[in-house]
Amino acid sequence: MLNGSKTQNNKEWQKNFIVDYRNAKYQGEISEYERIPSGLGILLSIDYHAVIAHWQEGVINGPCCIFYPSGSLFYGSISNSQLKGINVLQFSNLCTVWTFANGSGNHLAIMDSLPGKTITAIQVPKREIEKIISNRNKGTT
Repeated sequence: MLNGSKTQNNKEWQKNFIVDYRNAKYQGEISEYERIPSGLGILLSIDYHAVIAHWQEGVINGPCCIFYPSGSLFYGSISNSQLKGINVLQFSNLCTVWTFANGSGNHLAIMDSLPGKTITAIQVPKREIEKIISNRNKGTT
């Protein structure tokens, strides 16, 4: 038991709780009865994913930041298991920014992540974005 006795008036124990899953550990706020992530918390998986997010009943719901083992980073918002609002996906050499509304996405920008580089594309059709990424991977941009 954390921070004293569990009573209706003392809910401090819910604010910094550790849940040990088989493949991950969660530290943060939990729901009172089910003891599942509900509120701000951090999830660390055995395959080195790190998720800082607002959780609701064990599911990401709100702003989140996901660190991938490859070094990539996602920052955005998830609502009802769908991306929402402005989202950023950062790779080692490329950064994409897009918006999501009503289940569909719209790229805003693709930027080179290397120092001294400038924006590569702004609001271009999907086929052009795929071409830029393909050329970038081939080293021809």
